[in-house]
Amino acid sequence: MKGKWVALITLYALSVVIRIYPAFITSIPYNVDALTDSRASQFIADHGNLKFPFGVTYNNHHTPVTPLFNALSAAISQLTGINVMHFLPFLFPFITSISVIGWYMVAKKFTKREDIAIATASFFAISGTYVLQTALVWKEAVGFVLMPFAIYAYRKKNAISIFLLFILPLTHHYVALLTYMIITLTELLNLYEKYKEHLEMSKEDYLWLSAISILWAYMTLYYSFRHFDRLNQLSPSSSLWLFLSLFFLFLLAGIKVMNITYKKIKIWYIAVIFSIPFAFYIFYFSFPIFSHTMLFNQTTFEYTIGYVVLISLIAVGLYILSTTSYKERKAFLAILLVPLQMILFFILHGFDPGTYNTVSRTYDFLDPATHTSLAVGTFKFKKYTVVFSIVFIVLASTTPIAYHTSEAFGVSYFIYPDELHGAKWIKEHFSNRSIATDDKLGLVAKNEFDINASRNLPYLLKNDLTPSSNIWLIGSYWSKGAQMCPMAPIKVNVTRILEQNSVVFSSGRTFVVLNSTS
Repeated sequence: MKGKWVALITLYALSVVIRIYPAFITSIPYNVDALTDSRASQFIADHGNLKFPFGVTYNNHHTPVTPLFNALSAAISQLTGINVMHFLPFLFPFITSISVIGWYMVAKKFTKREDIAIATASFFAISGTYVLQTALVWKEAVGFVLMPFAIYAYRKKNAISIFLLFILPLTHHYVALLTYMIITLTELLNLYEKYKEHLEMSKEDYLWLSAISILWAYMTLYYSFRHFDRLNQLSPSSSLWLFLSLFFLFLLAGIKVMNITYKKIKIWYIAVIFSIPFAFYIFYFSFPIFSHTMLFNQTTFEYTIGYVVLISLIAVGLYILSTTSYKERKAFLAILLVPLQMILFFILHGFDPGTYNTVSRTYDFLDPATHTSLAVGTFKFKKYTVVFSIVFIVLASTTPIAYHTSEAFGVSYFIYPDELHGAKWIKEHFSNRSIATDDKLGLVAKNEFDINASRNLPYLLKNDLTPSSNIWLIGSYWSKGAQMCPMAPIKVNVTRILEQNSVVFSSGRTFVVLNSTS
């Protein structure tokens, strides 16, 4: 028992250390979205209400609808007297690292083995893509903290689970949606099992059927009354029927898997599971499956090859957890199938940059299933201590991708003070003028200073087109690639721009330029 707590405390500390790294690079929270949330939180702290002013960026279709994170940040600011922007970079890693403990509890619930659960938690602590999702200062990371505890408490601590499920829509819409889907699919698979084995439904079965129905109605009505724009994607006139059809299809897939009995693992099975993601991985080095997005490159290879190496072990664990008869088998199938359903749901909308963004975010919801499977596959070996050590080192090779996103994916989450200074200067001197810049600096200007900037300047310069604005916000990093997320970066000759135009303000690596030809 003592060893368990030592391991968990160590893993939590490791998780915090890895995720707090951005705070020592820049004083600005890691993620441009954090600028909006910080301002909203500070407003709540200063005024004590959610009556955001008209015309500010944080009075949008998202921030007021999911206010839990903002309200908690505001409360901390009021208690400490510290500005939200100042404490978020340091406090946030301590909050999001709690999710590592949550997934330990879920793995323990699934497998009933302490060693596998601790191994699962260790993988969550260092896995590069999960580090990225929980190092970013945004509401989705807070949702990742609540999600495992809601799943763990399901049919174990019912009141706690229902409470967490109730506040999830106030935290983040997408985490709430997938968590509701997981619980719903688990319950439907449970009903199928009862039907198959001719068992009577218990009071707990009726409780959860009622609770799930009420929760879905609550989330739908709440988002409808708040005019939440994301709800349009699942409206009857949009993609609701596709969503429901896929849910039914994956329910049937779950039922099919439940009728499979564990047998000796065969090489062909591992080969099939390995070949699909491997083929996708290799293909993306030469052809962007999602049009106009960034190709995989050397950085991508260096920091993701570890995942490819571990696919076979994950496949072994998936087979064991999917086909072995145990109490939580239905819940495991649900956390595996629901993200796969949403990935397919978005892909069926087309291979465009917008789909690329949502598919990329959904991929991280596979981590609970894949990391637990990796731990199970690891402990399948007799010398599991040696195998675990090797797996841990291989997986640790993916950690740096969380902070090399610009090179790997064409989007940088580091925001520097000089970038804020440049946007602030424009706000003070050209508040009523339109400006042109790239995606990153445009979002900095918008989220922090409510400046509606045109974010396609690099594209216009590349194609010799004349921008409509003669006020340009330029970053020196453009010479390596101006951010055009979700499209690939565009290289810009910054030196030539500075030489041929009037630089009216400079702060570090950020410049405000007046162009005479626009």
